[in-house]
Amino acid sequence: MRDRAVASDLEWLRTVLNWATRTRDEQGRYYLRENPARGFQIPKEKNPRRPVASQDRFQAVRPKAAEVHPHLPQVLDLVNGTGRRISFRPPASL
Repeated sequence: MRDRAVASDLEWLRTVLNWATRTRDEQGRYYLRENPARGFQIPKEKNPRRPVASQDRFQAVRPKAAEVHPHLPQVLDLVNGTGRRISFRPPASL
């Protein structure tokens, strides 16, 4: 298991614990008086893995992109031309 996977879980746990320190139960008491994870360092990935897509994969995906979102073909063209990374999330209605 790499540091980023551990960091994601710890960030989630920290969020839940922070919520519990701000939220009250039916009797008006906080679920937690303080966050027991406060002060713990979240690990950072020293050498993150970055997936690389081949040109063959791009050419296979590009014709189907418009079925996912009308602007996705143009976004893929831009990414392919510049070498930038993206995180594309289609709208919830799809």
